[in-house]
Amino acid sequence: IECKLTKAKLKYSHKEEETMSHRYSVVLNPNGSVQSEFFYKNGLSHREGDRPSEIHYRTNGSVQCEFFYKEGQIHREGNRPADIHYEIDGSVQCEFFYKEGLLYAPNKICAG
Repeated sequence: IECKLTKAKLKYSHKEEETMSHRYSVVLNPNGSVQSEFFYKNGLSHREGDRPSEIHYRTNGSVQCEFFYKEGQIHREGNRPADIHYEIDGSVQCEFFYKEGLLYAPNKICAG
């Protein structure tokens, strides 16, 4: 799966759980492993507690990229990246910093 700021197309199967104003959706690969996870609050991409609201995995199970959203906008508090891409070994490949949907660091921070 290619990591982008847009929602992944549901190529395979998916499951959803909903409680009150929160919803969790997972996209599964044909073998049953998790391809992507999405967290919503009041219909908008959002997750509490400084945790990513969109996570994409490689077929080996390692995290490929994660995005932090607040009330539908890519956003992260505390001068931390809201869009993070990882190498297969788990090290950070690239980071982008956003506040309320706007890129606030003029340059992406990428390894290599």
